[in-house]
Amino acid sequence: MLINCRACSTVTGFYSTRIQGLFMGFKQNPSFKYINFGLSFGLTMAITVYLLYQGGKWLDNRLGTAPVFMFVGIILAVATVFKRLLAELKTLERKPGDSEEE
Repeated sequence: MLINCRACSTVTGFYSTRIQGLFMGFKQNPSFKYINFGLSFGLTMAITVYLLYQGGKWLDNRLGTAPVFMFVGIILAVATVFKRLLAELKTLERKPGDSEEE
């Protein structure tokens, strides 16, 4: 079961749109679409894992539970980012004329 973290999705969505905005002029070349996607995913992964790692470490220090919440934060970050990765891959590979079937 995957836990949906709204704060993580907000953080990843914010940084994802910022990175995509940097490469708006390169939309004509399809290879830049994939470079943009890779940079966006990498930064989103790094920032989300770092923030949830630090949050888990802080919570462990407050409660005295050494590595428990730190690992929970890392696992939650990776699961959330990969969930977003799959959603972005679906939209990236969809052709402009296709309708969404769900």
